Amino acid sequence: NDVILERFKQERERVENELSRGDLEVVVFGTGSSGKTSLIRALLQKIVGETGPSMGTTLRSVAYRIRLKNLSRGIRIIDTPGILEGGKQGLLREKEALTKASRADLMIVVIDSDLRESEFKIIKSLALVGKRLFLVLNKIDLRGIEEERHLLAKLRGQTKELIQFEDVFATTASPQTIPQQGHKPIQPPPEIDELVKRLTKVLYEDGEELLSDNILLQCRNLGQAGRNLLNSQRDQISRSLIERYCWISSGVVAITPLPG
Repeated sequence: NDVILERFKQERERVENELSRGDLEVVVFGTGSSGKTSLIRALLQKIVGETGPSMGTTLRSVAYRIRLKNLSRGIRIIDTPGILEGGKQGLLREKEALTKASRADLMIVVIDSDLRESEFKIIKSLALVGKRLFLVLNKIDLRGIEEERHLLAKLRGQTKELIQFEDVFATTASPQTIPQQGHKPIQPPPEIDELVKRLTKVLYEDGEELLSDNILLQCRNLGQAGRNLLNSQRDQISRSLIERYCWISSGVVAITPLPG
């Protein structure tokens, strides 16, 4: 199958390029209403270091390149399409987002409420293959302090087997304005300090290990894909051979029934 073989070769070349790349890849993932893009904008302004121009990696995902002081590798923060959207186009966007997430060195999952069952299944599947995950409860300015504490405790309990306790936290990427009588509304700054501190700490301390684990995982997946392709081709060839000789045997028996 030349089409499958060509796709397989392209995937192999992509993994080879991953081996030689210098950047750490951080994917921001979640529903369209969770505030992923707002969180990235806040991160780009908060993280200390150089910020490069945005560049489109596909028609829908957008990547931003950042340099942190004293970190030898660059960082690519990728904004993915929203998941759990309806319709054919929604499914295609979700597939693209999942593909990006599966190739990330670190993934930030953004939610704005309790975990949906579908979100939990995605988190579980990615964590079980070895992905490092951050779980971010965004838009906490819309909740009271007690409700925020309750939700964080619940999220940490739900994901305690999948995500480290310190990697679950709350943010406000785009706070609501505060009205003032006779004056312009006040725009509070984003509340993402905890995320920034944890993100920079993990990238400084574990960045090389995250990159190595990710490359190893992709190589393993590529090897399994190669074995599956080879087995599929063998199966098709063997079935055609068996079918051909069955017809030959049947023809011989039909022509000369006595020996049959």
